[in-house]
Amino acid sequence: YGSLMHYPGSSYISNFKPYMLAKNVDPYNKMMGQSYRLSFNDFKLLNLYFCSKNCLGSEHKCKNGGYLHWIQCGTCICPKGFQGRDCGYIKPISHYCNETILVASREEKILSLEKIRHAII
Repeated sequence: YGSLMHYPGSSYISNFKPYMLAKNVDPYNKMMGQSYRLSFNDFKLLNLYFCSKNCLGSEHKCKNGGYLHWIQCGTCICPKGFQGRDCGYIKPISHYCNETILVASREEKILSLEKIRHAII
């Protein structure tokens, strides 16, 4: 999902009704067919497929879904929201946002972004 490599659910059919649906996860249906640019995971898969042998001897491990840099095997390329040599640190949210650390819980929480022009969530 969210990959440039993934066709939209309604590709190659004449009535434009989805023929391919995400099982039990309806919001993922809207993620199929992203066609603007390669996603972080697209780059990660390409790197693992074509460049992983560059770092075969490295014992460095990446956290939070990051992957080893193909040239500097002691550092990681981190997904959005993480930083550090091993992607183990949360990247600070911009100073425009009130809360800097958001914690998932079972209770619903409403985030209000009034008059904020730059915020990454």
